Amino acid sequence: LGTGDGYFAGKAYRRMQEIMAGLQDPVRLGDFLANVVRIPEEALLHEFAFVSSIDGRVRSKGEQDSKYADKDLRVLETGDILLSGIDVVKGSVGVVDEKCAGLVVSKEFFTLVLKDSPPVPVLPEYLARVLRTPLVRDIIEGTVTGVSARTRIDDIDTFLDLRIPRPAATKQQKFVAAQLKAAYRAQDEATESMQQLDDAISKTLR
Repeated sequence: LGTGDGYFAGKAYRRMQEIMAGLQDPVRLGDFLANVVRIPEEALLHEFAFVSSIDGRVRSKGEQDSKYADKDLRVLETGDILLSGIDVVKGSVGVVDEKCAGLVVSKEFFTLVLKDSPPVPVLPEYLARVLRTPLVRDIIEGTVTGVSARTRIDDIDTFLDLRIPRPAATKQQKFVAAQLKAAYRAQDEATESMQQLDDAISKTLR
């Protein structure tokens, strides 16, 4: 058997087909989400954001002199689902919180918002985590790559045409959102504790 890019792309496509064949009552992602484009005002510097593939958190990268024209930047708002067109197959998707509202991303990112009347109620925090699950990432990879070796999203409409498992009941979604918030809070506390530990050690070295 071959082991080139085409072989692995075809394997991802076949895996996606197997998953889809086993899904009960899948739903179309675009029935829940819409792509929005907000162009920032002209400025010499912008504060940029990114979404981590490790934990799905949206964070600031700090103020930068952009290599992009303002028309190629996107402004974030609280509650957006931010998706990296380059790394979505690695899990780079998350929800924008109030700390990152007003920040910008490059055109390689997509900002998605919940539609007013989805087929069933859904929370953005829950939906973003669904898109990060191994099962749905396999669906994304198989759809994006097809039979080629492409792993990035260039056409957001094709992405929104994805079929995914039907969202869980609202009670379960709220539980996921609460657990996620608690996990992020614990993560922040751990980061602060480690920084304090490093600072304390530094003082002993002087």
